[in-house]
Amino acid sequence: MSAHVTHEKMKHPHGDKLCRPMHKLELIKQGLSWPGKQRTLHVSRVPLVFREPYVATGYRPPDKPWSYYLVSVCELHNESVNVWTHLLAFVAVLAQLYRLSGRVHLTQHKDAQTLIGFSVGCLLNTLLSAAAHLLHSKSAWWHYVWFLIDYAGVTYYSFATVLGCVYVSSHPLVYSVIEPCVLPINIALSSFGFLTCCLAKLRFSDPYQPQRQRLMVAGLGVQALVGASPVLARFVHCLHDDHCSLSSLNHISVVFLLLAVCAVTFSAHLPEKLWVGQFDLFGQGHQIFHVVSMVTMVMELEGMYIDIKNGAAQHTSPDLKKMLAAYLVLVIIHVAILVSLKGHIQNKVNDVLEHIKDE
Repeated sequence: MSAHVTHEKMKHPHGDKLCRPMHKLELIKQGLSWPGKQRTLHVSRVPLVFREPYVATGYRPPDKPWSYYLVSVCELHNESVNVWTHLLAFVAVLAQLYRLSGRVHLTQHKDAQTLIGFSVGCLLNTLLSAAAHLLHSKSAWWHYVWFLIDYAGVTYYSFATVLGCVYVSSHPLVYSVIEPCVLPINIALSSFGFLTCCLAKLRFSDPYQPQRQRLMVAGLGVQALVGASPVLARFVHCLHDDHCSLSSLNHISVVFLLLAVCAVTFSAHLPEKLWVGQFDLFGQGHQIFHVVSMVTMVMELEGMYIDIKNGAAQHTSPDLKKMLAAYLVLVIIHVAILVSLKGHIQNKVNDVLEHIKDE
């Protein structure tokens, strides 16, 4: 899949110039065109930074007005499914929370605070991911910025998952030990995961380098292992308790399995890796990852409800105000990291420009 890109396609880190000069009014008209009017490009006609591994067609041209990419939400291109799966996930999480509100009163039941705190992370994740996949093709600069923002969304979700593990599904003994410092630790781990994902994106420009996604999975995996420890302690306890059946923890086992599938589908690039060009619009591994992550979020909410109903969260004392404050601190840290990486992003964009000029 060798591809060549002419240097006329990118002249500025904040916008790529297409080969044919175009009046601004004409660009705006194209951006506001009816669905079905936008054209897509072959991988050979877009810079390396925009290319997805083993995806040959369906790329949107860069350097269009923002309206062009907003309208493309109703178009068919190789990011369409990625956008819509997480828009649907946003709705699915809200629907699941609403459904559970009929069983766990959101303003009166203490554990409803964890359900809300968890949902906040899921909603931020899905919204930021949908925005990133929709808007990143604007230019090389915005490609990096939007996907770094997308990684922030991923860490909000990982932060939320730890909240559920600790405040609903934890073993009482482990909870008593970690509860005083769980939010600061969770903030630190989420920040580390975000920074790791950012460095992986900026360090590896070639989308075919597997080290990039392995580094991202490893950075987030640290938080997953630490966050899961209060829940894994329940499995250990159950194995040594004659009155406990592991089947009583099936709802947690299903969630762990789904999280493992998320990690695999995110990094494997299957099935498009086996049949290049056959899954450009539908069926990409990343699209499957989005669908699995949506199911996982809904199942996590369901699993938390089962634990709440069974009394597994009686020993916890969740505080929604503290959770929201922790989210705010995490957002501030993410913004600080993004600002600190601004120069690295610019250097990366300059490298892209130089690479195009060389070709």
